[in-house]
Amino acid sequence: MTTEASHPLYVPLRAEAAPEAAPEPVLAAPVPALRLAPDRLRTAILAGAGAVALLWGVQARPSARLDAFFASGAHLTGLLAGYGVLVLLLLMARVPAVKHGVVSGARTGK
Repeated sequence: MTTEASHPLYVPLRAEAAPEAAPEPVLAAPVPALRLAPDRLRTAILAGAGAVALLWGVQARPSARLDAFFASGAHLTGLLAGYGVLVLLLLMARVPAVKHGVVSGARTGK
């Protein structure tokens, strides 16, 4: 039967003095959380969608063919869907300004 003292890696602990009392940390005044108003966010999202549609409209070529009309409409909806995914990721990213402004505003009904 072996004891801990006979183990080759055993090193006895030294007795330490009692730690001195640490000074009280100085706390700074709390910084108010950044908040983004829901109306401003909604306006920014709609402006971004308008910019996507405007950029699509600049490069779109007019055509009288029905298949080109549907293809250009499909292109626009694909661009807007990609933009919508980016907006969704922004809303899910827990960005403090969005989280404290929009989410808490939705909970309080403001």
